[in-house]
Amino acid sequence: MVIVRAFGDEPVRRMLLSYTSKAAFVCGEENYRAIVSGERASPMIGFPLVDVFEDDDDAAKKIAAGAAVDWSSLRPIQKAA
Repeated sequence: MVIVRAFGDEPVRRMLLSYTSKAAFVCGEENYRAIVSGERASPMIGFPLVDVFEDDDDAAKKIAAGAAVDWSSLRPIQKAA
């Protein structure tokens, strides 16, 4: 799982499928299960690396509660060049 800064600065938790030096490709848990089981699934979505962060328990609780997330407290999955 990762935390993604989506449209409107909205924090969402997603499954990380892969990433390159410029983008991370993520999907929801249901789509992830479909992909790994070989079923038809919605395509993954790409985000710039600067908007993808390591999963964090405290942030995950805030996201579940609909609270704001302090982006500066999260660790990027990889520093963008």
